[in-house]
Amino acid sequence: LISLSSLLVSSFLLLMLCGVGGEVSFYSSPLPLIYDDCLEAEVEVRDNGRWKKRQVCVYRQRRLSGSTLVIRKKNGGIEREFGLEALCGVMMEQKEGVRFPLLIGFTREIVRIGFKLADSVVRWKRFMEKICGETTSISSLILEHIPFLPPFTTLGHNAAILIMGSRLSIVDTQKEEVVHSAPLTHIELITAIDNSLWISFDDLRKNPDEYFSLESMKAKEILNYFRELREVKCLRFKMLPYKAKCNSRAEA
Repeated sequence: LISLSSLLVSSFLLLMLCGVGGEVSFYSSPLPLIYDDCLEAEVEVRDNGRWKKRQVCVYRQRRLSGSTLVIRKKNGGIEREFGLEALCGVMMEQKEGVRFPLLIGFTREIVRIGFKLADSVVRWKRFMEKICGETTSISSLILEHIPFLPPFTTLGHNAAILIMGSRLSIVDTQKEEVVHSAPLTHIELITAIDNSLWISFDDLRKNPDEYFSLESMKAKEILNYFRELREVKCLRFKMLPYKAKCNSRAEA
């Protein structure tokens, strides 16, 4: 009886202690027992080209390294989980059928979540950016050329550039994979020729073809954005003036 009473008292004290810093999580995994804030939703998650009903949850802690995105199956079992310290950007996309998609990019993987309401997408994007910082997204791009290094073998796919904090990521939004992700300080050169934006990184220098070319009707405007970004963040990558193929004339 004494042993049972001690066990009950210890359990009660543990629950009280957990309740001080936040709410209690009953999941059997490395998920935090104590967290500062939480956002949950019944959604659809795209997996291998198919939308599957899932429950997603973001646990926010005081430290970024402890914040987590969790995807659970309908029976409550954890399917996947991601530490938000690896987040490289979030981007709202155009409505797809009855879904309002939110693309969540990590340094090695992409998660696409479909919400029923447009307001839900905005709420989730703001919540995640409150934890990790705002994202600058450049969409409506097409992969023209990528380094000949596996798995960088997909051309002609829709793509986007995500910039969060001090990291730039090029993502294949069609194949749902990260093509390349690196710190902004690893950018070596950016230029634009006609409707093509060219980016090279100093960590991909093995041969002259180690560059990324992305087609965009707004290549010149994007180049101007990177010129401003270089000044604001005091970056040192090289920039060449915009050049139109039609007249081979450089413009400022």
